[in-house]
Amino acid sequence: AVSAFSSPALLPIVDRLVQTLPAPLVPFWLAAGEPLVAPPLDGKACWIVCLSASRVIDAETARETHSWTYIQGAGDDEENWARKLRAQQWWRCADRVLRIAEFFSHEEAEEELEAFQQGEPGMTATNAPFGCPSAPQHLS
Repeated sequence: AVSAFSSPALLPIVDRLVQTLPAPLVPFWLAAGEPLVAPPLDGKACWIVCLSASRVIDAETARETHSWTYIQGAGDDEENWARKLRAQQWWRCADRVLRIAEFFSHEEAEEELEAFQQGEPGMTATNAPFGCPSAPQHLS
């Protein structure tokens, strides 16, 4: 995703890049542990290699080990990417959560995210603008 701040600056660059492409962009997906089999280099496509961080497991193993349907590459394994924030918290407050990195060291950010998740004093709905229920006050 591109922030609203960056978008106007990037659009002209993207438009120029599109004009220089000799063929359509086509995604080529790879997952952890898969062998690299190169796509055809016939000039009919500009291949974009997309890497999935999700591990590859068969459907039976997924059913045995998880209480939910595991879809490899879906990006919904929030326990890995969202630092234990629930998806609903993340999407309501993504901009604010991402800004934490601008103001904190790694250790402080971990503490801030944990406090954000737990809704500790100083991070309640009373100081949470824009419908973000637990936004840290200094990130408003």
